[in-house]
Amino acid sequence: MISTALFLAVLVTAGFVILFYKLPVSIRRFLSGWYILLDVIICWIVFTTMGFALIGLMAAGFISLFVSIYLYFYKYHSPKPKPKKTFREQIIVCSAYIYNQIKRRDKHEERY
Repeated sequence: MISTALFLAVLVTAGFVILFYKLPVSIRRFLSGWYILLDVIICWIVFTTMGFALIGLMAAGFISLFVSIYLYFYKYHSPKPKPKKTFREQIIVCSAYIYNQIKRRDKHEERY
């Protein structure tokens, strides 16, 4: 009975992860901010679809645990997008590149 509930929980959690990554980024950020509410909703859906059985209760508990762990790691340990450089930073990088090219050319001319 426990193995059946655990197997069901792994399948539902894998399906949740696949569907979660199909969502747009703005919706994923919103859902990761409300991960406890999302966890309660998923738990309730699984429990009601299992017919309020003991296996459904155990599967809902496992799913709640797995989804909470996944959303926690998604929210706090996923790589953050790098902010775009401002125009000022782009000019500084570009001028440094030009300066290095000129410096390298001058060193090359001094050798020959």
